[in-house]
Amino acid sequence: MALMVLLNMAPPASWGTVVLAVLGVLVLLNLPTAVFVVVYRTTRRRFAERRNMELRDIQDL
Repeated sequence: MALMVLLNMAPPASWGTVVLAVLGVLVLLNLPTAVFVVVYRTTRRRFAERRNMELRDIQDL
């Protein structure tokens, strides 16, 4: 619906409808990005902790 309205294939009911449709599409299409960011941050934290442990082990020697 949002694409049809943006391409003027269907008349918009109101500007509020158009804005909500566009925001809905943006949110839906960015869900994979949000999942990727969550996975990246959790794995990054794990690697940082592991690196800090290795640095402490080296300093202990």
